[in-house]
Amino acid sequence: DETCCGVYSKLFGSGYFPGVRQGERWKGTSGPDEIWRCSIDKLPDEAFEGADMWTMSPPCQPFTRTGKRLDIDDRRSAAFKRLMEALPKLKTPPKAILVENVPEFMGSKAHKLLEVTLSKAGFKTEEFVLDPIDYGFPNSRRRFYCAAVHAGAAKAAPGRQLPGLPG
Repeated sequence: DETCCGVYSKLFGSGYFPGVRQGERWKGTSGPDEIWRCSIDKLPDEAFEGADMWTMSPPCQPFTRTGKRLDIDDRRSAAFKRLMEALPKLKTPPKAILVENVPEFMGSKAHKLLEVTLSKAGFKTEEFVLDPIDYGFPNSRRRFYCAAVHAGAAKAAPGRQLPGLPG
């Protein structure tokens, strides 16, 4: 909301813009020190260039058992669809993408769109359904995760394998 963006701007010295400006705004003038309050589905492709990582948690209501299960046709999926449309066109795509959602996301039309788009854009993916309780956290909430790394990203240093995950 506007108040949160304003407070963040004051605390961290970032420029705050309450809406999308003209297309010229994106021609080399936007930077990491800016906050934009606008709907992702309204942004031009250039707005998504150069990020190191995207973390995505699309609204889960289109996929839950208790909802209408409208999937990708639900209006709340607009931002997700917009990102999937822009990703293959980017000159400098993110190095990594992490997606989180409900387990029912797997097998959905949105999931298929994610798989096809990531593959087309040159990403290698791993998918999991994990529950925090299995890793010692006092919370049982199964979630779907997709970790994607772009083929052009520098190889990361070896990490520690999480117990219970395939190697």
